[in-house]
Amino acid sequence: MTGRSDRQQIRSRRMTEAGAEEAYEAARIAFELGRSPTIQVPKRLAKAPDVESMVRLAPHTAA
Repeated sequence: MTGRSDRQQIRSRRMTEAGAEEAYEAARIAFELGRSPTIQVPKRLAKAPDVESMVRLAPHTAA
């Protein structure tokens, strides 16, 4: 068995565990926020249950 096949089997097994999908999604979002925050990320975060989304725009202060 190759290393890739081993990893795929382990991942498949782990994804059947309780809470695995939610944890995977949370890790994916955290990765995206750190790597490439786009408008899609806040849109997905806004859909999270029990979360109030807020966006604040303020003028720059004079330097």
